[in-house]
Amino acid sequence: MPFKYSIAASPEHLTYAAPVPLRGSINDCASVAARLGYSALELHLTDPARYDASAIKRTLEENNLNLSAIATGMELSRGFCLIDSDNEKRQAAVSRICEHVDLASGLGSSVIIGCVRGNLSDTERVTGTGESLVRLQKSITAVVEYAIEHGVLVMLEAINYYVNNYLNTLAETAAFIRSIGSSALRLHADTHHMNISEIDLSAALRETADLLGYIHYSDSNRLYPGGGNIDFSAITKTLEDIDYCGYISMEITPFPDSETASHRAIEYAQLIEKSRN
Repeated sequence: MPFKYSIAASPEHLTYAAPVPLRGSINDCASVAARLGYSALELHLTDPARYDASAIKRTLEENNLNLSAIATGMELSRGFCLIDSDNEKRQAAVSRICEHVDLASGLGSSVIIGCVRGNLSDTERVTGTGESLVRLQKSITAVVEYAIEHGVLVMLEAINYYVNNYLNTLAETAAFIRSIGSSALRLHADTHHMNISEIDLSAALRETADLLGYIHYSDSNRLYPGGGNIDFSAITKTLEDIDYCGYISMEITPFPDSETASHRAIEYAQLIEKSRN
């Protein structure tokens, strides 16, 4: 069965370098995504209570699209962090992610937890111990328990150490997920981060296949697949071998422009997929 391709989009202000190719109103983003052949949008939002789930749902239906996920990373810049040492601020972060779960519940999508987890102190990073990891476990457990009540899956992303200084590899992130012990918490792999953190990308995917729930495609330089040096043919074969059936979402920079990048991404991915069949 062909893979399901999604693309990152946001109606909020972003820097040019942000790896979200489609920008503007959700209506406009959906129209472009549908025209280019995507089956879903991945929305990057802050303060989700501002958004009307029924209006988003109508837009998606009009364009024959699904919502693959809601990404929460932009909330970190709004002061929300799941390992904040201040209990009140940490609880506010948990509550904010639960608001993303509320929106996702009405739209049949998952919720991504990535950068909003924050960074460890230098001492904690070196020793691998400390209160921050305990706080993260409690925070994510609370989010996941809330997500279960609302029928939403939570995707925890493995992010390279230049961005987040812990849970960098798929294996490390998978081990943390197993410590939570919930089937509603799944592993999110991003090929750009993997290219930095992993020794063998295909082996890392195979070894964590039982937890893999979501994938970002992005080349070594954060461009569209085919714009860098990652071997997407090998990754495609691996995903076929492990019977991956989740979304593959393009989280890429809008270079040379949003539509060109979005078009090249799905065209390249589908070409590789077809060449293997």
